[in-house]
Amino acid sequence: LETEKAVLKELGNPRVLANKYLDREDYLIGPQFYDKFLFVLKLAVIVSLFGVLVASIVDAVSNGVANPYAFAGTLLGELLSAVVGAVGAVTLLFVALERQLERQVNKDFFDKMNREWDPEDLPDIPQDQAEFSKTGIIVGLVFSFIFVMLINYFPHLSDITININGVKVSAPLFNMDVYLTYLPYLNLVLAVQIIVQVYKLIYGYWSWAAAIFNLAANILVVVVIFMLMGSTNLINQDAIALALQNIPADAARIVTQIPGGVKIALWIIIPAITIFDSAKAFYYANKSRKVF
Repeated sequence: LETEKAVLKELGNPRVLANKYLDREDYLIGPQFYDKFLFVLKLAVIVSLFGVLVASIVDAVSNGVANPYAFAGTLLGELLSAVVGAVGAVTLLFVALERQLERQVNKDFFDKMNREWDPEDLPDIPQDQAEFSKTGIIVGLVFSFIFVMLINYFPHLSDITININGVKVSAPLFNMDVYLTYLPYLNLVLAVQIIVQVYKLIYGYWSWAAAIFNLAANILVVVVIFMLMGSTNLINQDAIALALQNIPADAARIVTQIPGGVKIALWIIIPAITIFDSAKAFYYANKSRKVF
């Protein structure tokens, strides 16, 4: 009995021992993704804080501050909410990527770490123009984070405000009931765009998988944009009338015709951009000759 006890004591805690035989590591985000996770997390937090601060100041300057203490309290709450949201969203994103890609990426990573190093373990040099631009990825992430904040926290910044006889009159640009029905689709588009940028950051070069993912994201963007363009009641007509109130009648008639022309142009430009971007991705994927 004493011998068995000694052996068990040497083996240690059963849970720790059992965990060593599991085909997974005990962490949320593995070492292969951790540096990318920290990079995106810092970027998201900085952009969120800066965006909320700027938007709140613009809102305060435009509409005035009746109670500075209430404004400070609201601002602090919005900053905290933005940080918590950014940390939570980025963490969930990387946890999901970790679970989806750990067999493909982390297994290769640990296999290489646990065997004698060989120069063959060095990553392939991407073919000409197949490598992602880190600057482009950062710009894409920054704009995506900014749009997430604007559409969720500050849609009222788009309100139309004019002075009528010295009195400020405002009207929301969007019919909020309709806007809220489209908001999940807008968030989905931005979430997919962020995932695309993170995918690029992790892999570093175009591949067939990246090109297909990029195509799917582009199609989603086009579908949602056309949904918005096809809506007849998203824009608040009272806000448009308010914006045209101080404009001469002849000029107002011209201005009212502009949205129709812009819509026609967008119906042509957006698919063209989508086709070009998707074709470019497949072209570079073909040059890199990588599946993943």
